[in-house]
This record gives sequence, structure tokens and C-alpha cells, in this order.
Amino acid sequence: MGVRSAFRELFRRERPQRRRSYAGARVSRLTADWVTSGTSADSEIKSSIKMLRNRARQLCRDNDYAKQALRSITNNVIGHGIYHQSQVRMQRGGRMDEAVNARIHAAWKRWSHKSRCDVSGLLSFYDMERLLCRSLAESGEVFIRIIRRPFGDSGIPFALQVLESDYLIDDDVQATKDGKTVRMGIERDEYLRPIAYNFYANHPAMFTPGMCARHAASVLMLMMSSICLFLSALVRRAASLGLHQRCSVCTCLMVMRTLSWCVRGLAAH
Repeated sequence: MGVRSAFRELFRRERPQRRRSYAGARVSRLTADWVTSGTSADSEIKSSIKMLRNRARQLCRDNDYAKQALRSITNNVIGHGIYHQSQVRMQRGGRMDEAVNARIHAAWKRWSHKSRCDVSGLLSFYDMERLLCRSLAESGEVFIRIIRRPFGDSGIPFALQVLESDYLIDDDVQATKDGKTVRMGIERDEYLRPIAYNFYANHPAMFTPGMCARHAASVLMLMMSSICLFLSALVRRAASLGLHQRCSVCTCLMVMRTLSWCVRGLAAH
């Protein structure tokens, strides 16, 4: 057999069939221990949300890096406060109505006092803003209940109540009679639009003498019109993908705990 015949025989052989696939999905000795799950976002977060939340809070209490991270987030987002700026214009000429705007600013400043804007009378509106921003980064979510009645000497029937994410019932609640789904304390219609939230009347981890608050507390059903969910741009995409609850931003900073151990070890040596 000549050289030409040998080359013809070589190229005449059938080439192996190749399947179209992703290299990241191949199983080899490097990925054999890479175990994944195909559950929904709610199923993944349901078994971990409480532990993640508690660890994030402990990290923010004891870790200097986490404290500074929360402080930087709050200072850059809230700063000296997000103020109301009224821009009422005159019907004739379109100029700013300075008198009306001044009255609105004065009413807003008066209402922003802690005795009028907060139902507990402990937080001014500026303090509430900083608390909401910090709670969002630390716990992943925070709720604001709108109370339509005056508090203190306020003549405006409007006040706010800040609710920690712990108040939301993370456990499964029985489905409603009309067939609406209730997952992780949030009731939604057939289009997954939030309708109502299920809350504990008291903090589930607050123990009083003679009773356990988790079992003795009644369940509150608050409509969506009276609850505002404080969201950030970091979790908007998760909300659009059907995720009912949000994880703490600090879950991606758990490496700081290991970093602290390394710094302590180096300092000891």
C-alpha cells in the first residue's frame, strides 16, 4: 500500500460523533464531588434562611469588618437623610409656590419627629431610614406597616411601624379556601402577586414568663396596602424569579469570619 492509499484510508474512517453540551456539566475527577440540587428558590432558602439570618447578625455584632461594611452601606445610601422636597408650582406662570412649599416642608419636619412618625415613639424618620437600610443589608428584608391614625400630638393620621423579618411566619401556612397559595408566610394569587402577609403578633423568639411566644402568639393577616417591603436593587432580580424571601447581603461576606481568624493568628505570632 502506497503513501497515498494510506492517507485515503485514514481520512475515509468515520469521525467520532460529538454531542453538543456544556463543559461545565461534564462529570470528571475534578467535578465528581460537586453535588447540586434542582429545587426551587423557595425550597433552597426555606431550610437555610433562619440560620443565615442569625449568622449574619452575629457577624455584624462581633466582626469589625462586618460592622464597617454595614456602616459604609448606611452612610452611602442614607447619608444625612433622604429629605422631602416639595415642588408645587403655581397654576399661572409655572413658578414655584414658595409659600405652599414652605408650609409643606414645615409640616413634614414636624411629622418627622419620633413622637409622631413612629408608632413606638422611639425613632425619628431619619433614624428609621438608617435602621431600614441596616436591617435590609443585615437580615435581607424588613417590613413597614402603615398605621392610619395620629400618634402623639400629630394631626396627621399617618404613622409607620418597623417590623423585623422575624415577625413573618417562615413556616408553611395552610392554603386559603379560595385556592390562593401561601408560601413562607406570603399569600399570593395565581399570578404570584403578593396579597397579604402572615405575621406573628409578638416576636417569635421573645419569651415571657409562663409562655412561649411562638406558640401562644396569634397570627395577624395584614393586606398589601398596609405593608411596604423595603427592597434594594440587589434583590429585584430575585423577586422577579419567584423568590418569596430575601437572604442577607452578609451571606456573601461569611469569608470575613475566616479572615478574622487569620488576622488573629498572624497577630498572635
